[in-house]
Amino acid sequence: MRMLVAAALIFVTASGAGAQALSNAIVQAHLGRGATSSQTLADQAFDLPAGDQPLLLAEAARIADRAAAPGVAADIRARLIAEYPDAPESGEASLALARHLAGPGGNAVEATRILEDLITRTPGAAVVPEARLELERLRSRS
Repeated sequence: MRMLVAAALIFVTASGAGAQALSNAIVQAHLGRGATSSQTLADQAFDLPAGDQPLLLAEAARIADRAAAPGVAADIRARLIAEYPDAPESGEASLALARHLAGPGGNAVEATRILEDLITRTPGAAVVPEARLELERLRSRS
């Protein structure tokens, strides 16, 4: 249900080409090709209008998550954060990427840096309380 609501919001705000790219990715994910479709959507996003790009990258990462492809999702989120650090989608992407990096075999130092950057760069963002909790968890492990 959450996926449908998020997709509907993107369909309303994205250009026709962005909505079409998202639609194609959702269909492919439904057919069991979620990891591939998320990567394709992320790649296509950069050829679409600038206003569509962070929206589509964020949704591509969510599609990868639902396809149990955390590495693909992390790569897409890293691209989103690097290319659009001031986009509203960057906060959620930063938190999710930090959580991924804080996991087993990850890079806790990089996760800490991402969380600290998120908290200081956008102190009023909705995800900051969660980011603070995640940062405390990371610090308590070391």
